[in-house]
Amino acid sequence: RRMKLKTYLTRTKTLGADFARSLGASPSAVSMWTKGRRIPSPPMIRKIVAATKGKVRADDLLGIGR
Repeated sequence: RRMKLKTYLTRTKTLGADFARSLGASPSAVSMWTKGRRIPSPPMIRKIVAATKGKVRADDLLGIGR
């Protein structure tokens, strides 16, 4: 089932800082992504999709199909 990154972090009880560390990103970047203030780079989108095992998809991060 697909979901937004913020929902994924909440449901899996994952701290943004821990998720950021696992991706090699900054906690502030993850915060901006979850708030929709920034869109991750294409390489980072691939990492997020992989880290969430496809639960968060590229189109969820890009705001396509909402």
